[in-house]
Amino acid sequence: MSPRPASTVPYVLATPGYLAGGGDRGHLTELLLRGHGWHNVSTIDYHTALASPDGRLHAVHDRRAGWTWNLRATHPDGREWEAILGDHLPVEYVTAMVDAMRHPPTPHSHKVLDPLREAGWSTDGAGPAPTAVSPDGLVRVTEQPSRPGRPMTWRAACTVNGYRWWTAAFSTHTPPGVVTAFTRSLARNDLLPRMAIGMPLYGCGPYTRLARASHGWDDERALLEARIADARARRNTGSQAAAPAAKPVLPTAALRTRWPRRPRAPAPTSPFFSVVQEPSVPHTPRPAEPSPIAAERPPRLAVFLFRRYLRACIPLEPGHTVPLAGARPETVLAEARRTGHRHHD
Repeated sequence: MSPRPASTVPYVLATPGYLAGGGDRGHLTELLLRGHGWHNVSTIDYHTALASPDGRLHAVHDRRAGWTWNLRATHPDGREWEAILGDHLPVEYVTAMVDAMRHPPTPHSHKVLDPLREAGWSTDGAGPAPTAVSPDGLVRVTEQPSRPGRPMTWRAACTVNGYRWWTAAFSTHTPPGVVTAFTRSLARNDLLPRMAIGMPLYGCGPYTRLARASHGWDDERALLEARIADARARRNTGSQAAAPAAKPVLPTAALRTRWPRRPRAPAPTSPFFSVVQEPSVPHTPRPAEPSPIAAERPPRLAVFLFRRYLRACIPLEPGHTVPLAGARPETVLAEARRTGHRHHD
């Protein structure tokens, strides 16, 4: 077997992840559609709107808002929440938040800034809005109350040389587990694979470390297909464990019932569907000459026959007088027999 040719698209590994760019969005959309059974509910072109099978969770890649990610869901008690994520936020971070959305929230409270503190981010918890700043000072995560006595909201931004590459905003009632998945992704120092073209991001070179990758696009597709197969297997196993399929009850000899044959519906009485059978009438040859016009015939029929014979008896030559003008039908018939003109229909 000949070895597989190397991928023509070179890849690199970028760190820190929050400067690696958005990546391939299809890794998330295909995973949700083919792996977790989500549905594409988009109604416009070049716009991705996915909904979970139960319709409670939504993940939208909104082209009308600069290709931002929009995650939203509804709590069992009816409360709604929403997260708006910038386009250049790594898709791996968005995938981690969607995974947290899919699982029910844990009863214990989350401190969303703890993963950042443990990773060496500087925090300031003395002010009214606790804030965590990355070691290079490019990313800030702020936890601030919307109103006194109300749940927290969270905001984050990545700014390099005055240019804001991405933002993240989490509304009130966002599950702390979803925000914790976001801060945990920021705290991790994983190398994210990206196409070498376009890396590093503009102006981010002094803060980005790149390493040559030994795999390419084909390997990324293989990893995605493996994740899809694993998610599909877990979903099938979970559904079977939650609700085992009941075996169909086959009818036995004692249960079999011979239903009476359905009676045939009577013939429709509507004139559009009724079929009238005409009585058979023996064929009689047409007489050689038409029957004489009698006084008992209907007036309309008599007039019709009179006009027919009149047309047959009028000569076609110009200047010839019409002797039968104003005559009675009986006179026309007698004149026709006398002159022997042919009758034309």
